[in-house]
Amino acid sequence: MAGQRWVPIIDAGVAIAPGYAAYEEGTRDKVFIRDHGGNTYVGQVWPGAAVYPDYLHSYSVSSWLQQKLQRFYSQAQFDGLWLDMNEASNFCTGMNCGPNESNVSAMQWLNMPVPRDGDMTDLMKMLTTCVMSCETAETDNTLAHPPYAIHNFANVTSRDAPLSQNIISPTALHSNGAREYDTHNLYGTAMARSHFEAVVSLTGKRPFLLSRSTFPGAGRWAAHWTGDNAANWENLFYSIAGILNSNLWGIPMVGADICGFIDATQEGDPWTNPTQLPDAEYEELCNRWASAGAFYPFSRNHMGWPARSHEYYRWPSVTAAAKKAYGLRYQLLTYLYTSLYLAHSRGGTVARPLLFTAPADAAARIANKQWMLGESLLVSPVVTKGTTTIKPYFTAGVWYSAWDYKPLALQQGQTIDQYVPLGDIAVHYRGGTIIPLQQYAPVTPTIRYSPITLVVAVPSSTAGSTASSSKTTPPYALDPECSIVRTANPGSLVSCGVIFMDTEVDGPLQPDSYLEVWYAAITEPDRSLGRIISSVVAPGRALERKLHINAIHVIGMGQDVIIDGRMSLKSSAGSRSDSSKDAESAADTVMIGCSADSSSCVGDNAGSFAGQAAAKPLVATLSSSAQMSHRRRLAGSEQVYVNGQQLPGVSVEFDSAAGVLKVTNLDVNVAENSVIAWRL
Repeated sequence: MAGQRWVPIIDAGVAIAPGYAAYEEGTRDKVFIRDHGGNTYVGQVWPGAAVYPDYLHSYSVSSWLQQKLQRFYSQAQFDGLWLDMNEASNFCTGMNCGPNESNVSAMQWLNMPVPRDGDMTDLMKMLTTCVMSCETAETDNTLAHPPYAIHNFANVTSRDAPLSQNIISPTALHSNGAREYDTHNLYGTAMARSHFEAVVSLTGKRPFLLSRSTFPGAGRWAAHWTGDNAANWENLFYSIAGILNSNLWGIPMVGADICGFIDATQEGDPWTNPTQLPDAEYEELCNRWASAGAFYPFSRNHMGWPARSHEYYRWPSVTAAAKKAYGLRYQLLTYLYTSLYLAHSRGGTVARPLLFTAPADAAARIANKQWMLGESLLVSPVVTKGTTTIKPYFTAGVWYSAWDYKPLALQQGQTIDQYVPLGDIAVHYRGGTIIPLQQYAPVTPTIRYSPITLVVAVPSSTAGSTASSSKTTPPYALDPECSIVRTANPGSLVSCGVIFMDTEVDGPLQPDSYLEVWYAAITEPDRSLGRIISSVVAPGRALERKLHINAIHVIGMGQDVIIDGRMSLKSSAGSRSDSSKDAESAADTVMIGCSADSSSCVGDNAGSFAGQAAAKPLVATLSSSAQMSHRRRLAGSEQVYVNGQQLPGVSVEFDSAAGVLKVTNLDVNVAENSVIAWRL
């Protein structure tokens, strides 16, 4: 299918094979790690006997790696690289190892070619079993046997393995004299950085790299998955902590293997699987995991051998769950891409604990079965079997269901029961944010420039009230583009959001190659008047007129307002005390840019985001003959203007019962400063 990408896998170990260029040239250029005696260190991984490039310190590795990738790329152009087994893993344990040529059986397994098809169970067992002879470290060797225990994994029932178990020996040497003991945790990140730099040099593009082993800060070069997890409920739950921790360590693009890599319960053995989940429960687990995994920053269904297949299409129920969850994820791709850009350019996280919204809320600190995705989304999955009602925690403010916009307005944080049937997941938008949605498509290039709907989630507290409260941290609190608007409008309800987009070339960011636009919605407390203003920070000339806003959904137009900790008695437009008067003289206006008789809606500071934020919009009051009801549709084109010009065909619908204002059939260029104003 057009738009699909190819990402091959590369392991850390290089096969010892006569005539194999990577090995022969690497040996010539001395790029491999040495053992304690200065000889090339040999371990055993998938190809059998293998050596390990010294990505940390060898000056020869860079040119060697570029040559290898250039040769590979000339034969098969890849779109990214998947770096595996780069802790680095070793099926043997010892200060150095080598083939035992006197052991005929061992040599047979070591040299056996891997079949393309058929039952590989016996072969896989032997490939992952050390069949080489290894030099064992003496017990008084403090590098191989340091004077402390780290509960190193030995097997499913034991965590008493030595530090040197199944890795490059801690006694091994790098080219600058550093011991592997001191550098082990950096190996995967060094491999990622080396490959990143090599691919950039080769293609001139920002590459997609995925690395199993990482270290804090590795997100600068690679995405990460949390390793060989298992197909059980515990690992679904643990995946949340793994993703949040990685984000805190500077690796925002992270995910877990959805439905589990190893087909076993927490106590099961990956080869014999005596305690794997029953088929029906396995389906239920994958159903829930598909829903949750759709909202990992990096989302991948992946499994190992031996495991029951768990592609989503294998069960109708899981297919339906995946379609629903990924349907929303794909509409949110620009939002997610923007969140990754902010983490890259300004620091911070993409997936983050709920406590980030309210650091002073002690209960939010232990909300460990949910997470925020960017500033706007709260994801609350089901992570236990046979469960259809969960009790997620919501911090103070208002939260809107992503599925139907139903609000939860809270003066203080609390748990709220949520009915989540199989195939569903609780996802909420945070009040005070603006979320860009796009049209669903099965591949990302189709979505990239599709029309945008801005969802304005109106907050429950005015900007001044939120600023004076220590209970919550408002969305985009550290971003000046948003804080300026809040400061200028202390008595209004302020929502913020941002859209980032770059060209499909994926090269280094240049001034004209990317678009960055900030949005702020300023709504009066009684919801009778509001406006959305935009500020183009980076114009993205190469993207000019490619992205358009075609709809706006303002949600929360029927909620009470919390001012200085008290609930306002005045509700939204459409539910005022004198509804009969409203019915007789409803005045509904949606304006973009300027009033019909004015060249400016925002005074002399139209080009300034701060000026727009502080100015009152000039909104022409145009009468509508529509009768007041719970839902009314205003179809006259005279109600919408762009810089004083009428927009034909625009549809305006206000559902007062749901508190949702919808404006559709717009055509607003994202790359231009604009003001969208409404009066109800």
